[in-house]
Amino acid sequence: MLKLRHPAGYEVDYFQGRGWSPACRHNHACEQAVAWGADHIVIIGADQVYEPDMLERLVARREAGHEVVAALVPTRGYIDDMKMRPFQPMAWRIKSSAVPIEWDRAQLEVIDPAAGELPRIDFIG
Repeated sequence: MLKLRHPAGYEVDYFQGRGWSPACRHNHACEQAVAWGADHIVIIGADQVYEPDMLERLVARREAGHEVVAALVPTRGYIDDMKMRPFQPMAWRIKSSAVPIEWDRAQLEVIDPAAGELPRIDFIG
């Protein structure tokens, strides 16, 4: 994280969340970022290695008009019938457009990273 280059024209700061679960830590870090005045928030884990230009690439996508950009991240779980390997970068899309969503695993579509440069996804690893 310390080697991430800061995009030109953007002020960057880092916040460490506290709490008993990843969701609590993410919420706490986001609250700090909003109080700081953040326009954009990137949640990155300390247990990953990032390319130094990651923030620059994310900013370029945002400036190109994309609302939210998410990356495939290694999933810590394993779902036997989804043709996945442990720690494989994963993302899924929900096939149904019905709201509210009727939860059914048959509605999940595994995203193929080769299917397009920026495919629509609903949740990641």
